[in-house]
Amino acid sequence: MRISLSELEQARRDPRAYVRQRESREGGFFFKSGYATLQRSVFRYHQSKGDLDDARRYLQESYERQFKHKQKLQGYVEQLERYVLEFNRQGNSFFKARDRLVIPVPDELAGQVSVTGQIPRLVSYI
Repeated sequence: MRISLSELEQARRDPRAYVRQRESREGGFFFKSGYATLQRSVFRYHQSKGDLDDARRYLQESYERQFKHKQKLQGYVEQLERYVLEFNRQGNSFFKARDRLVIPVPDELAGQVSVTGQIPRLVSYI
C-alpha cells in the first residue's frame, strides 16, 4: 500500500480507520475541491505550452462538473489568470509538471519501504 506523506500521520494514528477511508474512496476519484481543480488547471496551462484559454476552459468545465453552486468559479478563474500573469512577469521557464521523485533507501529496507513523491512543477527562475 502506498501512503502519501500528507496522510502518513493519520495512517500511523489509526491504521484501521485509514484503511477503511481509503477503501471507501477507491475507484479512480480525485480529490474534490475548488483549490485542487485550480491546481489541475495550472498543470493544464503548463502542459498545453502556456495556452491560457485551454487552462481556463479546463477549469470551468471541471468545476461545473463537480460543483452544484458556481459562486466561487469566477474567483478561481481570476486566480488562474493572476497566476499566469505573475509567472510570466517573473520570466520563469517551465520544464516539467508532476515529476516523480524516488529517494533511495538502505538495502536492508529496499523490499519493505519506498520513499516517493511528486514535484508539482519544475521551473527556472531567471
